[in-house]
Amino acid sequence: MKLFLFFLLIIPSLIHAKSNEVNKLLTDLVTNNIKAEELTDDQLCESLQHLDLISTFNEHNKRNLNCLGITKPQKGWFLPTEKNAFLFLKKYQKRYKIKIPEYDLNKASFLFTSIDDTRKIYEYLNEDFRKQIYRNSHNERIKFCSDWYGQVNYIAENQSKNLDGSQGWLEGSQSDGFVKCQSGFNLIYLRALFESNSQDQVKSMINNWVQNDTPKRDIDFFKEEGNIFAYVYALNKILIAIELLHSSFNWSEDEYQQLNSWMKNRALELFPSDRKGREIKTYCPSKILQFRDKNEACKNGGILRAQTLLRIGIWTKDKLYIDMAYLAFHRYMSGIREDGSNIGDSSRGCTAADYNIWASQFMSDFLFHWDRIGETQWDLSVNNSGTPSDAIEYSLSLYENFEKINIYTNDKEWENCLENKDDKTQQASSKEDHYPRISFSPYFIFKNQLVDELLNYDRKYYNDYTSESGANYEIALLLNNKEILKDLKNLIDQKTKEEEEEKLLELKRLEEERIEKEKQLVALNQKRLKDNAKRLKLKKQKELEEQIKKFNELILLSKYKKEDTFLVFPHNELDFISTQSPIINENKEFEFKSARIRGELQYINQNLKNMNTDKANILYHFDNLDFKTAVLKDGETEAVGFFIADPPFDQYLLETNKAIVEKCGRLFKPEKWLVIITKTNRDNKKIINQQKCIRKLYLEEDEETQIIFSIISKSANAIQYYLENN
Repeated sequence: MKLFLFFLLIIPSLIHAKSNEVNKLLTDLVTNNIKAEELTDDQLCESLQHLDLISTFNEHNKRNLNCLGITKPQKGWFLPTEKNAFLFLKKYQKRYKIKIPEYDLNKASFLFTSIDDTRKIYEYLNEDFRKQIYRNSHNERIKFCSDWYGQVNYIAENQSKNLDGSQGWLEGSQSDGFVKCQSGFNLIYLRALFESNSQDQVKSMINNWVQNDTPKRDIDFFKEEGNIFAYVYALNKILIAIELLHSSFNWSEDEYQQLNSWMKNRALELFPSDRKGREIKTYCPSKILQFRDKNEACKNGGILRAQTLLRIGIWTKDKLYIDMAYLAFHRYMSGIREDGSNIGDSSRGCTAADYNIWASQFMSDFLFHWDRIGETQWDLSVNNSGTPSDAIEYSLSLYENFEKINIYTNDKEWENCLENKDDKTQQASSKEDHYPRISFSPYFIFKNQLVDELLNYDRKYYNDYTSESGANYEIALLLNNKEILKDLKNLIDQKTKEEEEEKLLELKRLEEERIEKEKQLVALNQKRLKDNAKRLKLKKQKELEEQIKKFNELILLSKYKKEDTFLVFPHNELDFISTQSPIINENKEFEFKSARIRGELQYINQNLKNMNTDKANILYHFDNLDFKTAVLKDGETEAVGFFIADPPFDQYLLETNKAIVEKCGRLFKPEKWLVIITKTNRDNKKIINQQKCIRKLYLEEDEETQIIFSIISKSANAIQYYLENN
């Protein structure tokens, strides 16, 4: 008995200790206190059971491991029956005697036509659309999502959120794969508008999910009575990809039937919600007094769930799913105040404005789909609630003052808001232009305002296309409403013409004013103007000559001087001026001192960027130096190493240096370093020949590379002096 009690006491403590150990590991990974490559195989696999990061996934693949938790089938997963899934929604309907409005499924056609037509509308509204989604900074995320997302068996909730102590993620923290692919997957299917390989990627991912009946909900999170928002969010975006691209997939009738079955299975996993549905059979709470008063069906996740169910119902032409979607929407509307604010989401501290706007966007998308089949519901009021129109107008009003929502926030929900807490600032206030108005295009077409909004189209950057719902339904509206597109083109042409005419008139007026002033000035003192012009011309010519002289001196590559038995790199007028204290690094082989330095190079007390306007784009980099440098010594040889694998010099020097080092050999450091010898014995032929070789080959490169190499070389003495004396 005593032994049994001992195990009862000791085992929970061991489990807790293990849990703490794992949580610390995950936190360290998210906050970059530990790198993936520093983990043992066991640690790496342990982390991947709970948290999928780009860094750990790549390291996992590099080591040829097979321990991704997210790809393992879930034990205990089950698919709810239609009866169980919709039990509480039907109880809600019965309790309040709700009549489903009439609708006609035959009215709904495919949202998007051909890939070419769709792409043309995207580019017509934003000529930089392709440039935005093809930014190089997206490539790592897209590769990760392409390799990882399609093999996910279930959608995990909040793997990395709050681990760094913030409401979400602090700047510099790593977010998990599901967060990365919230926009990364969007970018893949948007790129598919331009390239067939991206189409194949999306098709392959969808086919894999359909064949394996994945991705499923996270049952562990579901058992904890969570909201499975990430699952709903991910499923919704997969549906968008299908709507947008399916015409290019050449699916057979059997494949479409398999897709329909898959969609229904995924829809059934959306319900019941909120503590297994117990609260969904009544209206939403009218007040939020404590956390348990909130339930997901009444917040943004609830209307997103309703939207997702509706889209599946329309696609599969199943009236049951459409009816249930309407009931979920109806219940969500009971949680809207008369002014249009969402009762649940508006309580959420510094994120209240964000969530309230998201909820309105999700609702707008829901009504976009409902308008495809039935009578408009924009004026629906449930239990004296505000209408969908009221909700949209309230969210739009927040654009003028996000802190307007603070009257509804709960004080306890400000506790983790960090810098936003003291002055009660909404996080949305720091996200300029983060919420495009055109996201509410279904509402604007209802109000006959769509063309006006399109004239001021505010999707400008890639995240404007991928954030929140990820749906760009103004594209579908224009594809299916040729008259609106025609009106828009006419108004744009008219607006362009008027703007050009105004510009011409303004230019004409300015020119007339200029001529008149010139006449007056010439009449007053023509001689003075001529003398001034002559003097200025001579001054500018002199300044230019002096500037050219200095610049030529700057880029003239110095040759080594003979001094006793040594070859010494000569001193010059180039100085390093520190702006921050150096960050000293741990010394390695050959390193006398190594540090990251920040500052600027000056030539005869002159900023380099001012020395040649034609080369200002190159010279500017030396006014804000951020270099990892090292003084290198080996016997009688001294050198300075410059780490050129960091921006901005990587784009100019890295590949060139790799090729040159391969031909000339390396000294002290690998090819990611540019090594300049400042002193060596005259008999050291190996080093002398290596430096001559490097100098010769760099002087054969393009002008920009030559300039950068010359300046960096000339700075060697100044950098060495600075490091040795700090």
